[in-house]
Amino acid sequence: MLKRLKVLDQKKRMTGKRMINIAIAIALVFISCIQGPTEISAAKNQVSYMDFSWKPLHIEIGKKFHFGDLVEVHMRDNSAFWCASELKAKYSSDHPQVITIDKNGYARTKKPGKAVVTVKYQGKKVNCPVKVVKKGRFSSYISRKSAKKWEEAGKKLSKKVPVALTVENGYTMAKAIKTYINSLPNDIYDNYYGMIEGRMEAPSSICYQRAEYMMKRWVNQYHPYKYHANIIGISKTEDAILVEFIKKLSDKGLLALYFEDILEQTLGFDTSKAEIAMKIDKKHYVTYAYLKDEQGEQDYEAAVIFEKGSKIVTIKPMVAIRYADGLEQEITGDNLKLQAGHTYEISCYMLWGCETITI
Repeated sequence: MLKRLKVLDQKKRMTGKRMINIAIAIALVFISCIQGPTEISAAKNQVSYMDFSWKPLHIEIGKKFHFGDLVEVHMRDNSAFWCASELKAKYSSDHPQVITIDKNGYARTKKPGKAVVTVKYQGKKVNCPVKVVKKGRFSSYISRKSAKKWEEAGKKLSKKVPVALTVENGYTMAKAIKTYINSLPNDIYDNYYGMIEGRMEAPSSICYQRAEYMMKRWVNQYHPYKYHANIIGISKTEDAILVEFIKKLSDKGLLALYFEDILEQTLGFDTSKAEIAMKIDKKHYVTYAYLKDEQGEQDYEAAVIFEKGSKIVTIKPMVAIRYADGLEQEITGDNLKLQAGHTYEISCYMLWGCETITI
């Protein structure tokens, strides 16, 4: 009888443990559901350090922005950068009468003075000195009109930059970035070094930094150039070179192509005017390549066409450049022909650095 009671008692304990484990598992699933994909991905990495590179931060009164966009989070196991605004960081201000900041990181400068904003995440912290000044009290290379336009553009962009990136909101963000970059006044680029010194005219525009980090991480994870590609020959229906990937182009991979294009077109845009010239389509992506005919005296500019759900990338000549007497002559139209027996060098950064094919 005593043995049976012991067995029953042991079964109860085992059942109790199983129930506790089930409860823990349910709790973990619930927590993972309320965390965004970005937060879960970041949680896999341990924080190396946090950085605030805007010291000293001079900013006017009456500005509203997300302070976390100014703080970089560096992970030990990941070379990519994060903004604190993407993570569940904690914020505090030692002088809320100068700059107030809520638990989600949204800040507002209230009156002239000095303060220190502290940002914490995963046991790491960074102290961010801030000096709030009256309007017009620090030098600027841009006009007040341009500064106002920049601030408004930043506010509109900030509404389209999510905390956690998905395919759907990624396309929304890509279109918003295109609008943002193309709407910026020319003279803001002369203010780049002033920005480095911390003289911020339009703090809401710093949300672009968050968007840039998101795009770079997305490209590193989903870009189709991670998959090996082979040139498979010439199309039977049109005069075009065909390239095949080992995997079909997913919706995430297609979005990565657009992000890569945005990053390429805005490279160094802090110091020079950028214009994003591309049509964003959820089913297709078109970029351009250079075809060099190694035997003939004719080279081509070609359209490189990616199709969602397809392994095949089409490289179609659009413009032929013929060299005669040292002069360039452009030939366009649908009757451009690749020459049999010729070898072509294909340069396309979206596919590879440089490859050759003999037709």
